[in-house]
Amino acid sequence: MSYSILKLLTYLILFLSLIFTFSSKNYFMIWMGLEMNLIMYLMISSLSNSQSNSNSMMKYYMIQSLSSNFFFLSIIMKMNDKNFIFMNCILILSMWMKLGFFPFSGWFFQMSENLNWNFWFLLNFFQKLIPLMIISMNFINNNLIIMLIFMNFFYCIFEIFFQTSIRWMMNCSSMNHFNWMLISIINSKFIWHIYLFIYSILFYFTYKFLKNNNINSFMMFMALKTNYFFLLFFLLMLNYMGLPPFMGFIPKILILKFSNYFFMMLILLIFNILSYIIYMYFILPLLILNMYKYILYFKTNNTIIFFMVSIIFFMVSIIFF
Repeated sequence: MSYSILKLLTYLILFLSLIFTFSSKNYFMIWMGLEMNLIMYLMISSLSNSQSNSNSMMKYYMIQSLSSNFFFLSIIMKMNDKNFIFMNCILILSMWMKLGFFPFSGWFFQMSENLNWNFWFLLNFFQKLIPLMIISMNFINNNLIIMLIFMNFFYCIFEIFFQTSIRWMMNCSSMNHFNWMLISIINSKFIWHIYLFIYSILFYFTYKFLKNNNINSFMMFMALKTNYFFLLFFLLMLNYMGLPPFMGFIPKILILKFSNYFFMMLILLIFNILSYIIYMYFILPLLILNMYKYILYFKTNNTIIFFMVSIIFFMVSIIFF
């Protein structure tokens, strides 16, 4: 069997494992789909023949195997009606470990830095869908999940402060979005599906832009061929961050509108504003430098200059006023 056919079959089985798991109602069938998904992801990685991928996948396998054991144990204990609430907490924590969320996030950030863009995309999106679905089926102890979500928000805000890696920032942004999705599940699964659909579109286009331009840190934006590329990324990031009036703001406003937890929504808004400020402190200086470079060499017209200056003043007004 040729390499290309084997790779295609592996990707096909990976996606089929997602469909199989999402269509299952029995916990043992879900567990089987979860393990099938893990094996296919490891096989795809082994086909890449990359040493860094191999080392990362070994860590990934160990973490996923440990969390799967806890998940399987919780299933058996829940079926025997032995300490149901405690076992449900174990189940939630095992999925939290699979997602790479705080306090189990160390492996996730280190691993994502060593992956190529394709594996990074699979890890940040497709490999998180099944654990997210399992958590949505077990919203019995809401207090535990809400506490974990708030811890995750705090961690993401402080983590972004000390990084210049674009992947690190995207990882934190992805975690924030999944926090919002988990909150949307509390209110309405329909809103969760809308959020997941919009997020998948925004995440895919952002990933494709970063991959095609091979951007791994913020300073690499200065090497972009034209100012239009940076402007495109800037608009993608505003959309991805969920700022109004962009499409990424739609699911968040739906959550705020239909939520019954006023205090929780207030805290989430504060977290969101803080994360916006941090993102802008990274992006605005690069936008100003990029704009100045092309003004200096007369490679852009007055319309583009006016548009970019307007965006800068708009974002500064959001941050400081």
